[in-house]
Amino acid sequence: MKKRSAATHQRSSKKRGLIGIGPSYRRRLRNLSLALVVVLTTAFSLVAFVMFQRLSKSITSASSGVNLADSINSNGRFSLLLGKVDEFKNQTSPISDLLILTIELSSRKAGIYRLPVDLEVSNLGGFGLGKIYSLYGLANLTEPKDLNFIARQVQEVFLVPIDGFLLTDRAGFDRLSRDFGSDLGLSRIRDGDYAFFLRRVTSLPLLFSSLKTNLGLVELLKIFSRVIANRFNQFELGALLPGLQNDTFFDTKVEEDGKKIIVLNGTRVPLLASMRSNLITNIGGHVLEAANAPGDPYPESLIVSNDRDSYTLKRLAKVLKISDVRTTSSFEDDSRLAPFLRADLVVILGLDSLNYEP
Repeated sequence: MKKRSAATHQRSSKKRGLIGIGPSYRRRLRNLSLALVVVLTTAFSLVAFVMFQRLSKSITSASSGVNLADSINSNGRFSLLLGKVDEFKNQTSPISDLLILTIELSSRKAGIYRLPVDLEVSNLGGFGLGKIYSLYGLANLTEPKDLNFIARQVQEVFLVPIDGFLLTDRAGFDRLSRDFGSDLGLSRIRDGDYAFFLRRVTSLPLLFSSLKTNLGLVELLKIFSRVIANRFNQFELGALLPGLQNDTFFDTKVEEDGKKIIVLNGTRVPLLASMRSNLITNIGGHVLEAANAPGDPYPESLIVSNDRDSYTLKRLAKVLKISDVRTTSSFEDDSRLAPFLRADLVVILGLDSLNYEP
């Protein structure tokens, strides 16, 4: 009986050994479980964000979004306007804070620049004398109501490119600052601490639901992933004042393209070509001339180019919001424009390029 009992005990121990979980297996199982939790949480966050975008009633027009895919995919530069409004529900609410986050992926340089919201502008958006902090209220006076108006006016006044905007209000900022800190995690980007955002993946629905933006889900995810993937060699903090020459937003890919550009004013608004030329120069473009376009005013803006695939063409079309791009050969028989075709790119500014009614 003793021998049988011992044999039975041995067989029982072997069976238990076959189904036992060793320490290394436990570690792998725990790591797999954590990875699964992260994947499921991320998926939940994205689904929540998509639902929010479908259900939210932002006054931002869905058709007015800009596409950053070219800049992001080609390691170019993009700039985002970040702002805080006192209260979204109050349509005359002032803007309490405005920043521009600019990132150049090819050189791994980034910066955040604060704008003076108390700056007084003589003809702000065509509404007469006004201060920058009034742009949210002025945007609500446009028809249809369009927050892109704010980004266009900042680009006009400061002569720097704005590719998209993200705005929050005081209540949204308070919610975000509890999870992301008083600077909403911007210093973490500067310090390269991208794990900070990954650890807060469950807070992403809160982040997105507290914002008004003209950027789509795909663009936001591309920006987020590229920022996380980059280790910036240089991150600058500063202030930005309006001025004609500003190389802070210089795009080295535009400079490397070396395209010669002529800007023509196809409206009756004085100095429009000169102002847009300064903006193009600040981006890194080589402007040969700024002049008035021959003939009658142009209702729509267009770009004439000898290279439809150039990065500079895509960048200018995006910054100037011009969708009509034509080849140089289509204007070779036009005696009025022929003298300007010595340039690689001819930008003709139409009435649609104005940020206000003349």
